[in-house]
Amino acid sequence: MKVNRLVGLGLAAVLAFGIAACGDDDGGTVEDDFLVSLHATGQGKITFYAAENGGFEQYTSVPYNDLACKSCHQPLCENCHEVEGDVPATEKCMACHGRQGAEATHYSDVHRTAGMECMDCHSSHEMHGDGTQYTSLLDAGAMDTECEDCHTTLASNTYHNQHSANIDCSACHMQGVVTCNNCHFESQIVDDVKKAYGQFKDWMFLINFEGKVHAANYQSVMYEDASFLAFAPFYAHSVSKNAVTCSSCHNSQAVQAYDADGEIQVVEWNAGTSALEYMTGIIPIPPDYETSMLFDFVDLNGAGDWIFMEAGPDDWQMPFGTPLTTAQMNDLINITP
Repeated sequence: MKVNRLVGLGLAAVLAFGIAACGDDDGGTVEDDFLVSLHATGQGKITFYAAENGGFEQYTSVPYNDLACKSCHQPLCENCHEVEGDVPATEKCMACHGRQGAEATHYSDVHRTAGMECMDCHSSHEMHGDGTQYTSLLDAGAMDTECEDCHTTLASNTYHNQHSANIDCSACHMQGVVTCNNCHFESQIVDDVKKAYGQFKDWMFLINFEGKVHAANYQSVMYEDASFLAFAPFYAHSVSKNAVTCSSCHNSQAVQAYDADGEIQVVEWNAGTSALEYMTGIIPIPPDYETSMLFDFVDLNGAGDWIFMEAGPDDWQMPFGTPLTTAQMNDLINITP
């Protein structure tokens, strides 16, 4: 896959700042590695947006390089470092990673409570790249931070003994994810302004990823008369020592709804209050998600008010991970907590 290389003044600035002084931990040349890293290229956004990957570009017909959002990805050392070679402060990370800032607002996290910073877990390899042109941070090898890096010994209990082989830590120990719902893409293209209906929280989706059930999240956008939703595995910084209970999965509102009529109304327009309402709790992604998971979309009228647009989405994207299987859904339905 072709990687969008940022050149010109941005590249000159990287070299001028002497990125080699930042250090590296994979034995490669930092200058070369960084230029094709996800931080420098923004390739993760490109991958999800590209029409050839089933992304939203097929509806907008606007190339990624013409989108204002790409301007956030500039290969400058100063974006992360105060001085050459220092360890980036969490505040620097949050300047770009706004969703993680929202998580910190809405949720506790055992690592934050313990005083840990972003770089206590994440490596310079993840920041600077390793010379491989990854398509996303979800590619194998793009990220090397794992819970097991610190938690080398798993406590022996009923939950771990039964589920650790096929369920990722994230599915049980995350309190929830924050979702930026229903982004109004006209505003992004025309005015360079992000306008979303709002942030939804206190829910979490389940997807199969790398051989285990993993936490997931989604991005939803609309443009003119098109609505679109992309699911992907996701790790939220909302980790709790106490995991979810059995009934959180096996008896969740979503599982009950799917068992009752084969549908999960995830987001619904309330005409009485002129507002979107959403399901909370753990929501598994069933094998027939394209017909069973229901999301209402809204649009902005001339007065700047959100109005009902359609029951959608018109199209889905899931380039990483797969929905739960029929057998997995049956386990959630039939096994009594």
